Amino acid sequence: MTVPYPIRIGAAALAAGALLAGCSGTGGNSGSTSAPASSPQASAPAGDVPRVPSPLPVDKLTSTPCSALSEGQLSQIGIAQPTPGQGAGGPQCVWTSTASDLNHLTISPVTANKNGLSDFYATKARNVYFEPTRINGYPAVFADTDDGRAMGSCGLWVGVTDQLVVDVITQIPSGANKAKSCDFAQRAATLMIDNLKGGAR
Repeated sequence: MTVPYPIRIGAAALAAGALLAGCSGTGGNSGSTSAPASSPQASAPAGDVPRVPSPLPVDKLTSTPCSALSEGQLSQIGIAQPTPGQGAGGPQCVWTSTASDLNHLTISPVTANKNGLSDFYATKARNVYFEPTRINGYPAVFADTDDGRAMGSCGLWVGVTDQLVVDVITQIPSGANKAKSCDFAQRAATLMIDNLKGGAR
C-alpha cells in the first residue's frame, strides 16, 4: 500500500549542524528540524549506548545518499524526485511526496560525526524527547530538541555502524498522515536498512 507522506528539505543538514555545533534550531516556521546536540569530543560511555549488531556497508550511502532507497522502495512509500545535496553534517538526499509537494523525506549519513550514537546519547538531556528504539534490528533514537511531531516533523537517528549515524527526517505538514510522521520515518529507515543489506527490490 502506498503511504503518501514524507519531509522537509534541509532538515537533515540543519539538524546535523546543530549536532556538530553543540546547539540546536527549532522546528517552527524556520523550516528546520532540530536534533540532539553534541560534538565528536563528547561521547557517552560505551556501556550506555547500544551497539550495532553487524555493521552495514556504507560506502555507497556516504558517497551517493540518494542510493539509500531503491526505486521499488520509493514507490512503496509514495515518494519521488530525489534531490542530492550537502548538509552541515554530510551528504543528504531529499525526496518529495507524490501526494503533496509540501511533504518531504530527508536521509543524511552524518559523516562529520565520528562516534555514532555515542554522541547522541552524551547530550540526550538537551532533547525534548529522546526515545531509544530498534529499526530492523539496529539501534536508533527518536529525538529532537524541539517537539514538532504534532506538526508533522520527526527526527530519527539510526546507527548503521558504531561510528556512523544516519539521520532520517520526515516533514509532513500537509495531509491526513500529518500526525504519523514518526511512523513514516520508521518505515523509511526499515527500508533503508533492507537496501543496505542488499535485500531491496
